[in-house]
Amino acid sequence: MTDTRRRVKLCTALNTDKQWNDYGTGHISSDYVERLKAIVLIVRAENDGSLLLESKIQPDIAYQKQQDTSIVWSEGNNFNLALIFQEKADCDELWEKICQVQGKNPSVEITQDIVEESEDERFNDISGAALPIEPSCESRLEDINALIKNCLTFV
Repeated sequence: MTDTRRRVKLCTALNTDKQWNDYGTGHISSDYVERLKAIVLIVRAENDGSLLLESKIQPDIAYQKQQDTSIVWSEGNNFNLALIFQEKADCDELWEKICQVQGKNPSVEITQDIVEESEDERFNDISGAALPIEPSCESRLEDINALIKNCLTFV
């Protein structure tokens, strides 16, 4: 009988082509690796035991659980990974480990908010732009300044 415990298919994709490629089938474990000082996902090939994946569970990467048997995430800007499990229980077990490392509740389907750009990048985009003050607003600046000063005296 074949060992199906924690059996996964590893798929990879580049964001440029958005096509998933089968990288191989193997068995997954999550172990503490001293040289990385972290919990690491390790996939070893089913046929010869060679290393297919060694990926540190990152605290700030969005991992996503899909359709009860898949976990998907990105490493770097243009490289996506997917683990497709043969058994739902194995997917659930690994998902709990990822959530534990990230301090998340395993009932979530995604561990981080997906942000298109950082807040710093967003603020940098607008910080250099001077906002024109309408002439009608200039006369109100003194009133606003006086109001703020009055409020500060009460604090």
